[in-house]
Amino acid sequence: SRAQFYPPVRPGSTNQSEHTINHVIVDKDRNMVTMTQTAMHSRVTVPGTGVAFNSDMTYFSVDPADINVIEAGQRPRLVMSPTIVMRYGQPHLALGAGGGWTINQTVLQVLLRVLDYDMDAHPAVSAPRFVLRYLDNSIPYMRGTELDLEPGIGEPTRNALAAMGHTLLPPTSDNFGGLSAVRVYANSGVLSGKADPRREGQAVGW
Repeated sequence: SRAQFYPPVRPGSTNQSEHTINHVIVDKDRNMVTMTQTAMHSRVTVPGTGVAFNSDMTYFSVDPADINVIEAGQRPRLVMSPTIVMRYGQPHLALGAGGGWTINQTVLQVLLRVLDYDMDAHPAVSAPRFVLRYLDNSIPYMRGTELDLEPGIGEPTRNALAAMGHTLLPPTSDNFGGLSAVRVYANSGVLSGKADPRREGQAVGW
């Protein structure tokens, strides 16, 4: 019913990254957890859980006619998409990414490489990616035919995409997300993990 005053945080009292991070953990019994945490949280948690509320409203729209309009009780379109895949009732793949509005595209590309092309976690995460810029209500606005392609995508593919009418943009290092993944090989029980070489991180096992 009225504005509230929030005192400023004391310098040095909090240590918060500027970016979104994802962790994937698989234990000896093949229980899987994938968690995406962003820096844009409110420091308010659900009692007894440690789960922090998000405070990011970037993906809402101010257009009253938009289904994603910002209003009371509305859920925003959300890009964070930690994913667990089961195959024949057994754990097969866990993955997730940071990278703002590129997260969904990053997760989907790696997911398809593992499921459709039977790739190991290492090449699936490391392989070159693309990003389609298409967010009508994004800040800043992004036109719908612009593509970022990593340098590893070959000239024939680039030419074919340009012929379709896409505008190919010079790639920037922070546009392609940072994904972590663990694949479980059911027959052998072997785990294959990979942290994205595009960002800090590593895969470890013990």
